[in-house]
Amino acid sequence: MSQAAAIALGAIAGATIFLGLPVARMRGLPTALQGVLNAFATGILVFLLWDILSHAGAPVEESLTSRVTSFPLMAGVFGIGIAAGLLGLVYFNRALFGRLRHGAHAPAPRNLAMAIATGLGLHNLSEGLAIGQSARAGAIA
Repeated sequence: MSQAAAIALGAIAGATIFLGLPVARMRGLPTALQGVLNAFATGILVFLLWDILSHAGAPVEESLTSRVTSFPLMAGVFGIGIAAGLLGLVYFNRALFGRLRHGAHAPAPRNLAMAIATGLGLHNLSEGLAIGQSARAGAIA
């Protein structure tokens, strides 16, 4: 992959945040536009979930015909991985915001902003690493 292609992919990945920030700051958006934006974001998330599950499920499907690994073992690992990933997010959310909610005072906006900024930063780091790995391998996804 060329340097220009890697820069273009990085720009596409960063454009979502660049375009999303002004929209989030707008006041008084029509309800219909809010619905369209929410539906679009939900569609992207459903697509990503489907894409991840289909790629994660490929080894499980291969184990049906393969003699190397057993299907029950692969299905169990798949189920445990999905459960740990999704339930881990729920546990983290309850641990962080449950602690803040039950405190003597309401959570400080600074704490919430720091949690959101940390999550976005970690997400962007992992996305950048994935783009870099794809660029190094010469694969454009």
